[in-house]
Amino acid sequence: MKQGSQGLEISVVGLGQCGGNIAAEFYKRGYNAIALNTSYTDLKALEALPEENKIYIGVDGRNGAGKDLSLGKRSVLMNQNKILSSVQKMLSGADILLLTAGLGGGTGSNLSELAAALEPLKVLTSALVTIPTGGESSITKVNAVKALNNLLSVNLGSIILLDNQKILEQFPDISLGSFYSKANSVIAEVFDTFNTMNEDPDALSVRSFDSEDFKKVFLSSGFVTFGYNTFQTQDALTSDILMDRLNELWESSSVFASGFDFSAASISAVVLFAPRHILAKSPVDIFEKLTHSLKEITSGSAVYTGIYQYSKEDRPVKLYAMLGKLPLPGRVNELLSQAVEEGKQLSQKVKEEIPRLDLSGLEGVELFSSTSTLEPITAKPEPRKRSEAERRMLDYDKVVQYLKKETHPQRRNEVLQLVLEDFSSEDPDVRRKVIETLGEVGDLSVRAVVMKALGDKDKTVQRAAARALEKLSPDKQEREP
Repeated sequence: MKQGSQGLEISVVGLGQCGGNIAAEFYKRGYNAIALNTSYTDLKALEALPEENKIYIGVDGRNGAGKDLSLGKRSVLMNQNKILSSVQKMLSGADILLLTAGLGGGTGSNLSELAAALEPLKVLTSALVTIPTGGESSITKVNAVKALNNLLSVNLGSIILLDNQKILEQFPDISLGSFYSKANSVIAEVFDTFNTMNEDPDALSVRSFDSEDFKKVFLSSGFVTFGYNTFQTQDALTSDILMDRLNELWESSSVFASGFDFSAASISAVVLFAPRHILAKSPVDIFEKLTHSLKEITSGSAVYTGIYQYSKEDRPVKLYAMLGKLPLPGRVNELLSQAVEEGKQLSQKVKEEIPRLDLSGLEGVELFSSTSTLEPITAKPEPRKRSEAERRMLDYDKVVQYLKKETHPQRRNEVLQLVLEDFSSEDPDVRRKVIETLGEVGDLSVRAVVMKALGDKDKTVQRAAARALEKLSPDKQEREP
């Protein structure tokens, strides 16, 4: 945030193309922000961000993840140290870390992996994500619902769920070239307006709603939705007028996903800004009635309130509201239904085999003759599988020392094969030790095995693989003496 800000100090980390674009919009508004992406092309397009705030996290120099969730996950795991270092540099004084992404792509859909990777920083973390429109591809929808489900298992302060379909409906006539920049601007603007609402020098507090109040509502866990309604009037305010404006706010839901059950909210906030002369002629109980109505809508949620008066008479009335700790909205169930139906159809098409050609008419047609006879290929006997006890007898530390000294290719390969056999062990500790050993040995020929370990069912093996791949990076080995 800018110096002297009265709102929350928020640092923003954008993952993937959409997440990076949203992060860049926050940066324009004075927030600390960086973008992480597997695509050089997408990072280059972020002109608002300084070069040092654009972090490439691709695998083997690839340009993007191609909507492949496993490739995006591998990219995050392999670059954990780089990510931690980059985020830590901008965290000084931050109250909250806000992770942004568009769910549906191969990179941004791994926001849960990013959140898990950042846990060592021990900073309060929330997520701001978008879900796809009804017209987007089945792959995008399947990725989005999987990504959202993964986010629910991560320890987040809150999730802000934005709907690209709502944004599209708000700007139906905007050009294709301008749509995404406008959408990202609106997303950042809605959040920033709420976070900085009490920074107006013309607004004096009657009943304060400070940054700590905002933090309590915003970090209430679950989903959070908020917005504001602005209108001009010279008449006295009544509870009915304010309630009508509040209902308009929730019904429009701005850019947020629709279908939230407001009665399930456990915490809420409502803040009123109005010119002094308007408040002077408004009944004293209007705000109490509004608060009571909000309690009824939310079935008894805790309500935080604020009232501010403008000294200038021409200022409009503004009504802000926020609901926290909400369950999944109905829009997600709609998206899930689409993903299931379209995903099954696509899966069936992918499994269909391409018909073979009928070559019966070419039987007996030989265009070349051979004067030599090839030796028959005989299969090598299967090596005896070693027991778990035998695996545990292998001293991996001595293996590392031996392989670092041994230069004979055949002898090195024989020992490496013994180590690689152990990766089939049912014991995750054995598999983890195998991967750690391969990383220490530094032989690039085993990178494929280590990359496979990123998908291991055991998290400790996955993390060991990510660390090992950093040591097995060709670029890193070229730099080392």
